[in-house]
Amino acid sequence: MKVIFKITEWFVFGLILVILFMAASPLLPTKKFIISYVVSTNSMHPAIDVGSVVFVRGAKTTEIKTGDVIAFTNPENAKQTIIHRVIAIELNKNYTEIFKTKGDNNNSADAWTVSPEQIKGKSIFALPYLGYLINFLKTPRGFALILGIPALILIILQIKKIREGINEEVEKRTKEAIEKHES
Repeated sequence: MKVIFKITEWFVFGLILVILFMAASPLLPTKKFIISYVVSTNSMHPAIDVGSVVFVRGAKTTEIKTGDVIAFTNPENAKQTIIHRVIAIELNKNYTEIFKTKGDNNNSADAWTVSPEQIKGKSIFALPYLGYLINFLKTPRGFALILGIPALILIILQIKKIREGINEEVEKRTKEAIEKHES
């Protein structure tokens, strides 16, 4: 029973760490390696649905090909990241590659072109529905339920283990003192 309890404890701890990493990845200095984004529109349906978490790795523009799904800064709103498919690669008047994009579920291509500076990376995979959990985690209630309560339980369990260790040590020393006093 103790082994099952210990495995469950480590599983919950690991799950908390993974969820925290995904929620915080846009803020972490891991952007050069991998970053996650929660999809908030249906523009990439059926390939990527609303509520999915898309994992993106940094990519050089020479690595991006037609058909790849990329994450880029919205040319009309620098605070927003868009995840769309590259439908064409063209050269601008400075002979620099620019990317024409389109959401799979959209009827027409995006009205803008994406410059290399706007590209955040190339999609490597997506996990459906996990974005709902991440967005809920960002609310006070979600944070308390998904992270706070399990973390509190883990803390209480650790305090219990420390207390048991202290009690064992007290019993051991009391027994030693009694044996020493009797002899």
